[in-house]
Formats: sequence, C-alpha cells, structure tokens
Amino acid sequence: MESGTSQNNIPPVQKSIWVNNPKLKSLLLALMAVFMISGISLAVLSYTQTQRRQKLYELTEAGLPRRVVVAENQKGINTDTSNWKTYRDSQYNYEFRYPEKILLSNEGETVSLNHQIPYRNSGECDMVGGDKIYELLTDFSATFKIVDGLKKLNVIDGELSAGGLQGVYEYNGAEGCGETVYYFPFGSDKTLVIKRANVQILSGLRNNSDEREQILKILGAISKEENDRLFKGMLETFRFTQ
Repeated sequence: MESGTSQNNIPPVQKSIWVNNPKLKSLLLALMAVFMISGISLAVLSYTQTQRRQKLYELTEAGLPRRVVVAENQKGINTDTSNWKTYRDSQYNYEFRYPEKILLSNEGETVSLNHQIPYRNSGECDMVGGDKIYELLTDFSATFKIVDGLKKLNVIDGELSAGGLQGVYEYNGAEGCGETVYYFPFGSDKTLVIKRANVQILSGLRNNSDEREQILKILGAISKEENDRLFKGMLETFRFTQ
C-alpha cells in the first residue's frame, strides 16, 4: 500500500553525538568545569585587588591608613639604640638614630646609610656568574627621602607601624633580591620614602648556607637578623622635631 511505502522511506532517527561518543561528552564537561573555575578565580583576584586598591585609596586621600598592621618581618625585634648616633635634618625637621658601624652620607635630599665588608662577589643580586667582580659586599643599604605629594600605588605588599611611622610598603624584586620601598605619608602633601636593599646572598632564600656562613665569619658582617634589628631601630627612633 502507498501508506506502507511512505513509512518504509522514513530515515532512521540519528542518535546524538553525545550518546555515541561518551569520551567527547566527558571532555566537554571537563572543559566547562575548567572555564567555570577560571572565571571564579579571576573574579576573586579582581575583588582582592580592588580591596587592596581601596585600602590604598584611603591612605593616599585621607593621609593615614585606617588600619595599620606590624609587618611580619618586624615582629618581636628588640633593639637597644641608646648608644647610637643621631642624624638631624634641618630642612624637613626630622631626626633618627643609627649605629656607629653604619656609614651615613647625604646626596641632595637623599640620606644614604650603608655598610660593606671585604668579600669578592659578582653583585648583590646574582652572586654567581657575570664578568664584573666587586671587592666589597654591601650587607646593609637604605635611603631616606622626603618627597612632595602622597604616593599612589596600584598594589601594596603590606602595612607597617614602627615608632611614630605608619604606612605601606612594596617589594620590587624576586628571591631575596631587589629592594623594599616604604611610604610614610605625613602632613597634607608629603611622603617619607625609605628604600631598603635586600641582600640576596644573606636572605636565606637560596641554597647557599655554606657561602652564607663563610660571609658571616668576616669581622663586622651584618646578618639578615641584625639587618632587621638595625632597620627597625632606625624606624622606631624617627621623629619630626617640629
């Protein structure tokens, strides 16, 4: 019959590719999960950065941070500064103490504090390789400078309170190399900027314990722990005289 012929010519229903290929289905589901996790991670990162920027915005616009936390590497450090020298700046009317073993110098409006020991090396960051050889190793280096304006940062690495100073800091470097820059706002439009060099060879972040011990045997060498104590003492004794 004509109706029977019409039924026989109907093509068979094709099964979905998802049913025929379960591996493909699993792969697509896995990709969807990865995209969802990535989206959530990006959202969390964006929120975190926004919060940090908002915190810094409060600092730069209001003058002082609303919440100040002692930096991790400054906790539990006690320093006797009673027999230290005193540096006084007559232009900006501030002073702080520093130990006699540290060499202080002025260049323009920048106050530099340094200490070096005799030790042949290839540079304060790399310490291996390189063509230039230095006869002296700098085991302490910091600079103090007051600048106009309130420094604005995209991201901060932490907050610091020491003595009468309250501010934030950022780390520029990697693996114990580079420098940490501290920003302490005061008044309505000025910032005390302190840069502290990180001594990679003494940081303890490299697998060089034998070389580090060899350096610390040199008379007058400043270890990372002593470096922290000296720096903390300088910050705690900093004050404006007017």
